[in-house]
Amino acid sequence: MIDPTWKDGLQTEPLLGCFVTFASPANCEFTAEIGFDFTLIDNEHGLMHDETLENMVRASQAADCPSIVRTPFNQPDYIRRALDFGANGIQVPLVNDVADAHKVVKASHFPPFGERGVAFQTRPARYGMVSDKAAYLRDADRAKLVAVHVETVEAVDRLDALLEVEGIDVYFVGRKRLGKSPLTQREGRCRLGRDTGEVMGEATGGLAAAVGFLLEEPADHCAERGWHRRYELRERGRLARQNVSPVPTR
Repeated sequence: MIDPTWKDGLQTEPLLGCFVTFASPANCEFTAEIGFDFTLIDNEHGLMHDETLENMVRASQAADCPSIVRTPFNQPDYIRRALDFGANGIQVPLVNDVADAHKVVKASHFPPFGERGVAFQTRPARYGMVSDKAAYLRDADRAKLVAVHVETVEAVDRLDALLEVEGIDVYFVGRKRLGKSPLTQREGRCRLGRDTGEVMGEATGGLAAAVGFLLEEPADHCAERGWHRRYELRERGRLARQNVSPVPTR
């Protein structure tokens, strides 16, 4: 059983996760056993059928490691199904404005705060055997992590408004996509687009859980720019090429 307060660690120290892109429960379990704080099952760039996705979530949790699912699109069906499979959170790409952010929040929270469908025959509700259903709904909303991508120039330009949306735990800076933006390149913006890391550091006032990064920069480089690295992701392929230890924290 995953500790329902696991994401509270974001407030005090970085949580270190790893991408899992291959559709393999065994691969996901292996990654979890390395010692990461969470796995990020990448259903945006990976190809996972529903049964496989549920078993990957189960495999990570069997290793006492929370599992986050990155959805293919910002669509309620993908978000709700990932959570009904028992995922400990979702990460949603291409959240470009406040309407997109509210769409994520509504799909990932039970009423009255959101519009997630209520069902008690699902895996996280112990297939109908959860005893206190009201407590289940309350605790499920509190325990899950909601992360959204800031990966376009449009999102960066609307960053202040995005940061005001209630119900989001992590804003994940998609630096690779930002760096490839034609607007970023044409206007000579830095690859973060308007120094996204610095802007987010200032806008959040030091909120520990506000910013996530796919780590490619050393810690001191991030600190110099005011980036709050609290939700960190590694790529196993990159670690293998560079012969770098994942430095597990569990």
